[in-house]
This record gives sequence, C-alpha cells and structure tokens, in this order.
Amino acid sequence: SKFKQQQPILPRMPKREDDPLLPNEKAGSRSNHHPQVKDLFSMHSQGNMDSTLNWPVQPETLRFYAYVFFWIMGFLAMALTELVVKDRLAAGPPPGDPSCPPFEMGQGGFDLHTHSHLIRVYGFNNICSNWDYSPAREIVAMVYPLFEYTLILYLVADFINMAISYQKGWVSPRYYRVARTLFPIMLILCSWFRMIFVILVYEDARGHTAGFLGLQLTLMMVACLNVWYISETKLEYDILGGRRGTQIASLIYLVCDLAVSATKFWLDVHVVLGYDYPSWGMKPVGSLVVGECVDHVWMLFNAILPLIISYVRSQKEQPLEITIDLQAPKYILQRIREQEKEANEPPVP
Repeated sequence: SKFKQQQPILPRMPKREDDPLLPNEKAGSRSNHHPQVKDLFSMHSQGNMDSTLNWPVQPETLRFYAYVFFWIMGFLAMALTELVVKDRLAAGPPPGDPSCPPFEMGQGGFDLHTHSHLIRVYGFNNICSNWDYSPAREIVAMVYPLFEYTLILYLVADFINMAISYQKGWVSPRYYRVARTLFPIMLILCSWFRMIFVILVYEDARGHTAGFLGLQLTLMMVACLNVWYISETKLEYDILGGRRGTQIASLIYLVCDLAVSATKFWLDVHVVLGYDYPSWGMKPVGSLVVGECVDHVWMLFNAILPLIISYVRSQKEQPLEITIDLQAPKYILQRIREQEKEANEPPVP
C-alpha cells in the first residue's frame, strides 16, 4: 500500500451490541481504565477516574447506636416528665375547659405516678408513660427518628450480611430462606412502633399498645436470627469461653428472652384485643405486681443486654465492605468512540 495506516490514538473499547447509541459499547461498560477519558475532564484534573467510595459498615455498630438513641430518648422523656409534665397534669385542665384531654369531665388533675392512663389499664406505669403527655410527647417524637431509622438501617445491613454469608456458604439455605421471609415483616413491624406517638393512650389504649406489639415481635425475630447466625457460622468469643461457651451463653439468652417476651406479648395482646388485663398479671410480688416484674425483665433482655451484646460483637466481627462506583456517562463514551474512529481513518493523500 502506498499509504501506511496510523496506529489508533486510543485503545479499542470492548464490543457490545446492546446499546442503540453506541453500537460497539454499552454505556455502563467500564471505561475508567482509559486514561484518555481524563483528558475530557481537564478542568478537574485533580480527579481520579478509578476512584470509588468505600465504606466499612458494621451492622452491630448500627444496632448499638440504635439502643443509644433509645436511651437518650428515654432519659429525655423522664427529665421532661419530672420537670414539666407531672406538675401540669396535677394542676388539671385550663379554666373554662374541664374536659380538655387528657383530663376527664369533673375529675380535674391527676398524679402521673399513681393515676396515669397506663395505670388505669395495666395497673402500673412503664417507660412509655414518660412520653404519653404533652410537651414530652412532641419533643420526644422529634428525637425518636434517630432510634427508628438507625434500627431499620441495622435490619437492612444485617440482612445484607446474611445474604453475603449465604453466597459464601457460611450459612445454610434454610437459614437464608427464613431470614429472607422475616426481613420485610421486621421492617414493617419496626416502622409501626411510631404509632405510639400517633394514637394517644388517653384516647385509645388498645391502638396505642398495638404499635408496641410490632416492636416486640421484631426484637424476638432479631434475637432468634442472631443466635441462629452465631450457631451457623460458628462464631466464638473469648469473653464467653470460646466456641462452646458462646453457644451455651447464646442459647441461654435466647431461651430467657423468648420466655419473658412471649409472656409480655401475651399480657399486652389482652389489652389490644379489648379484654381486661389478666388478673394473674396484677398479683403482687413484693412492692410490684407480676406484670410489672415481667416488664422490667423484658427491658433487661431487650433494651440493656442488647446494648452490651451489640457493642461486643461490633468490636469482634468483620464489617461489611460497601463500594459505590459511577460509570462514565454516555457522552464520554461517545466522544471516545469518535476519537477512535478519527484515529483509524487513513490520512488524506
């Protein structure tokens, strides 16, 4: 040939036939390995086309923070109740409006610690009574999303961890099928807990308690999946005496947690279904009653111990590695294609 063909300036892209705009390339194909792409962004030359966002995410850290936010919410509610709410309820309704909620016609004010609406239904107060009345309810409701969203993020991250463990063969297909089935149920039930701020206890105690039942079920499912995961993956912790000690401790925790959670759930279901609180739950145990004892033990296994457990696991287990990348836009690939075409054309004689 009289004319010698020039070598292309740019390397050829992998051929793809599924893009109508670029017959030989797909817009989503990896083009960041082409140094020429960077020339198209010369005004931002400090960038690196191979850069990605890499985030280590430890699911148990998210659960730890969720419980931290819960206790921040609880202590804030207690402080507001003691400083503001208690005196307002004792003072009674404003003049000229004797039936203004939460007050009832002709009854005036009441003592929160002896005659709250929870006591009228259950016979005792629990932590929820601290955010049942204004202004504690409104202020705590603004803090509550920190707990709810972090707990939901934990559920999502933990499910991703389960899915990856299944793909790697660390957990059985049966475990993953159960986890995959329970995951959307837990998300829905967890999000319904917010109804405690929507349905007021002095207007509808049944509806107010129903939202709490959803959280109880979610925490029971979380406990079951976590202990099962520890057993499937053979996790062990030196603080518990190695693998055997870890297995024994986790099973003891699960049995105790399910026992007290099932008891509390059964007591609360009576209220939600419109029945009176069971008489055996009102039997005295020292200065308390049975239902109140169950409530305290439930708080231990579902609000205190998980705070400690999640912290220990977050320090001992490997985090998820999340990588986020962005492929080059179509117009970048189009310009690369045009440059390749021009480079492959023989020079004009």
